[in-house]
Amino acid sequence: MKGTALAHTHYPHPCLRSRTDTDLMVRRGDLAIAAGVFEKLEYEALNMTQGDFVLHQRSYGRTDRLGIRHVHDVHWKVAGPHSVSDLLNREELDGAAMPIASLGEHARALGDAHALLLACVHRMAHHYDNRRLVWLYDIHLLASRLGEESLQALMRLAVEKGVADICVHSLELARERFGTRLPGDLKAYQALGSNESMPRFDHDVRKVDILASDLKALPGWRQRLRLLREHVFPPAGYIRRRYAVSSPLALPALYAHRFVTGAFKWRRPAGVTDPFA
Repeated sequence: MKGTALAHTHYPHPCLRSRTDTDLMVRRGDLAIAAGVFEKLEYEALNMTQGDFVLHQRSYGRTDRLGIRHVHDVHWKVAGPHSVSDLLNREELDGAAMPIASLGEHARALGDAHALLLACVHRMAHHYDNRRLVWLYDIHLLASRLGEESLQALMRLAVEKGVADICVHSLELARERFGTRLPGDLKAYQALGSNESMPRFDHDVRKVDILASDLKALPGWRQRLRLLREHVFPPAGYIRRRYAVSSPLALPALYAHRFVTGAFKWRRPAGVTDPFA
């Protein structure tokens, strides 16, 4: 998904699309198989919090003999916030996937419409309306290849998924920067199919606002309590590695420290902490 796939399918040469990692999509039940593959390839699992609701990916990294760092993010949902995490399911993606001949006979990428939908949503839901040119250029390339009729179909899909406003905003930014040709009635879709559980993913949205939307998007109190527990009490192994402390006796103090320091971060604008800001 995302940058690495587009580098091989939409750019004249893969080196022209910079990226810091490679995003892969698997079924939730295939995570153990994926972990085994990376272990055989001498990748190490990166220290990340885990749970069924707090995070929808695992990451693996390896430094090769030339000192180059390789990181793969293995996703089982296309996005983190629950209001958009089920935007596209695996069956939808499989049905429209396209081959990547340059990566081998088994390599596949998202179809153009799904790739464009994800590109529009990703820069908002994960990077809070960050206007990096490379992300907007991805959108420009994808939209230009689709053409007007397919873009209209995409917007109908965006309305159905509740992300029409996000898509129109991202497409308009691409047109502003790169002159992307878009249907004249694009903005008519903005008022349709809004998702009430979705926060406004802009630079000033706070993590606490996203948490509130996650709680609203989950179907029941059991799932909501699980999400809260996973945020407040991540796995002990993650905490010990995070603080480089081996003794389990220190865990209560480490959890307390994390809770106190994290409370301030949750109320700051999320765009301030975006690594690409």
